[in-house]
Amino acid sequence: MENLNLEEMVYLITNIGFPMAVCVILLRYVLQTIGSRLDKLDSSLLRLNRSIRELGTETKAKHTASERKKEE
Repeated sequence: MENLNLEEMVYLITNIGFPMAVCVILLRYVLQTIGSRLDKLDSSLLRLNRSIRELGTETKAKHTASERKKEE
């Protein structure tokens, strides 16, 4: 979403009224802010998932190696 310019704000105020215009402007701002934060959260969760999988693979490899040593 792009930012509202002055002409768009004046149009909103004159056609739908000041309280509604403020609600629309705040809603757009909140959605932009939440959207960028959700993108960051998604990226962080993907990295965490990848790290957990790598950790699980390493743990399984160590466990398998220790089991083989016990059998010998």
